[in-house]
Amino acid sequence: MLTGQKASAYWELSAAPASATTQGPINVIPETYSNVGLQSYAATGSSETWSGGTTTWTGAALSVATKTQRNVVAGAVWPAGDIDIVNNRYIQFGVNAIEGTIFDIDSVGLYGGGAGGSGMRFKVYTSKDSLFSDPNSTVMIGDRGTVANTSNQMYPITYNKLVELHGGENMYLRVYPWYNGSASGKTICLYGVLIKGVVSSLSPTAISNIRSSGLNAYCFPAMTTDKTLLKYALKQNTDVRISVQSVDGRIIKSIERKSQSADNYQQEIDLSTMPSGLYFCNITSGLDNQTIKVLKK
Repeated sequence: MLTGQKASAYWELSAAPASATTQGPINVIPETYSNVGLQSYAATGSSETWSGGTTTWTGAALSVATKTQRNVVAGAVWPAGDIDIVNNRYIQFGVNAIEGTIFDIDSVGLYGGGAGGSGMRFKVYTSKDSLFSDPNSTVMIGDRGTVANTSNQMYPITYNKLVELHGGENMYLRVYPWYNGSASGKTICLYGVLIKGVVSSLSPTAISNIRSSGLNAYCFPAMTTDKTLLKYALKQNTDVRISVQSVDGRIIKSIERKSQSADNYQQEIDLSTMPSGLYFCNITSGLDNQTIKVLKK
């Protein structure tokens, strides 16, 4: 049984082939293009800079000599009149959760920029939906479409909210580029696409009580290196029982609060001494019961 094994997919995009380096039990969805094509792998120019730091999240040193993946619009001429994303023009990456597991993605990142001019614009989205039409799972994680992007500068895009993939589900990442006028000789440059998190297989014991209730309970933060706050609301005077379980159903903490009146409450949950992985915080009040997932990094 998996109990919070680290997993990641990383596309460095500095040389062909543009395949991902993987860690852990996940599947990779290869890079694909729609109305955009690969031009070359090259440094963006002698004036290249890396906004937000000099090293990537993988620790590799970045410099003017670092090669990036240069991509150009189909036909090599960016059309006039584009002011926002074109739905069928994108570069896509993705991951898939293996059957029988849950992949909790806690970090997504990449560098993006333009070469040949300062008119390159782009937005970055993630979605569980291959058509990017589901509003519940489609999220814009980076917007370089409403700001100027200096030529030969690479900008970091990061997203650190928990995304849960159940076995068989996919998460896609798309970069949608356009140019702020008709132009040729301009490329959208990408480097260091990363999707990472932890993978667990869940026992029936651990997941049997997961359901919503009138408690409106949640843990903040949902990802923590030490402590989180369980927040909940009571509608009437009642006893409250809180337990924290590991993914194999083992109860590692129990808390009982007697005769709490109708109000909003919070309870600190300390996971600082526990190993990294998934935990389930269960709260019971009268007939109400709710379980919240917490990721210990």
